[in-house]
Amino acid sequence: ESVLLKLGKGPSMVALFTSLYDMKGLLHAKISPSNGNNIIAALVQSASVLLQRGRNGLDTDINTYLNQSSTRTEFLRAAWVSVLEESDYDPAKCKILYNIQRCSSRIGQLINDYFDIDRGQLQDFDRTVASAHWLLLAREARGDDSDLLRALWSGSEGGREKYVALLKKYEIKRVLSTMIKDSLVRIITSIREAELDKDEKAVLIAWHHMSLIHFSSEVHDAGQLAPFLESVENLILKY
Repeated sequence: ESVLLKLGKGPSMVALFTSLYDMKGLLHAKISPSNGNNIIAALVQSASVLLQRGRNGLDTDINTYLNQSSTRTEFLRAAWVSVLEESDYDPAKCKILYNIQRCSSRIGQLINDYFDIDRGQLQDFDRTVASAHWLLLAREARGDDSDLLRALWSGSEGGREKYVALLKKYEIKRVLSTMIKDSLVRIITSIREAELDKDEKAVLIAWHHMSLIHFSSEVHDAGQLAPFLESVENLILKY
């Protein structure tokens, strides 16, 4: 967004495609052409999704929004899987890790939006960008509150205080927290059941468990993360 504002659409597009062309040459020098093409295609897809997210409104379904967040990070998964494949890592495990990260990226977006409220930043409100809290409010608000929310989306003055009041009235912070906790529990369960080595599971579970401790009042024992460092050391020695 800032590049477009500073340079304009034309120079920005030239810079984007020049960068992609240069990156393609670099990738093909380091990894196989097919994997390099996969990463470039995923980057182009990411740019397309970013444009779509900029067009989202209050009628956008929250699952669509979260799917966009996952697609936006597809190039990361393409890069990781490419490196693992060319390191002769088990292809079946590559697929498992890919799917875990795809689910995790949705949770990560919810966490970002939660902290946008929790820390009082409300950056998405200030920029009128659809986020989980905007979309949850649009789903929950009724009557005059729904009309007020749409007025705030249109830029009604003094809107921040009114928006905060709506967030509190409909307990959006609590709703987000519950969504995050439930998602973390599901992904941790799926990791436990995955066909991965003990150390691989321990690292992945610990990574997600660190977030779960924050969002789940039922989890008090940070000692559950104790196997993490040992497993990291074992994996470094193994690979």
